[in-house]
Amino acid sequence: MKVKVQVYCQLRPRSGKEISEKERSVLTNVDEFTVEHMWKDDKVKQHMYDHVFDGNATQDDVFEDTKYLVQSAVDGYNVCIFAYRQTGSGKTFTIYGSKSNPGLTPRAISELFRIIKRDSNKFSFTLKSSRSHLILSVVIESTNLQTQSVARGKLSFVDLAGSERVKKSGSSGSSKH
Repeated sequence: MKVKVQVYCQLRPRSGKEISEKERSVLTNVDEFTVEHMWKDDKVKQHMYDHVFDGNATQDDVFEDTKYLVQSAVDGYNVCIFAYRQTGSGKTFTIYGSKSNPGLTPRAISELFRIIKRDSNKFSFTLKSSRSHLILSVVIESTNLQTQSVARGKLSFVDLAGSERVKKSGSSGSSKH
């Protein structure tokens, strides 16, 4: 793992309603690293990311670009894959997916077990997982059986509640955690 934090942007495809009403996308990707949108006085504002997935990106596309993070966790690095967007924008689908189209979490767990099976002769693994409020963390401890060196890492998936204002979302109650 060469960098501490990487930020990805995944643009959702327009909904059927948006297409039928001929609404244009608020955000457009300029290239695989840049997103732009109109700002005050019709000025274009650009944002740079480590990678931008357009509205046609599949769960496979997103995982293929991030699956190296599973190996990083096995190697002893702490990894957190974090989804933050408004309610209904696809966070849960990206992180967990569906039975027929799994998201990052089930794909990463499958990759983790593929690595364990591949390297079972080199390492001894202890896995612990905890899930609370749509947070999944897997702590990985691997021992090199030849050198007895121990590597510890944690792979976390976080699915937060929507990022919009409570008043706008129509939620009620005194506290939102």
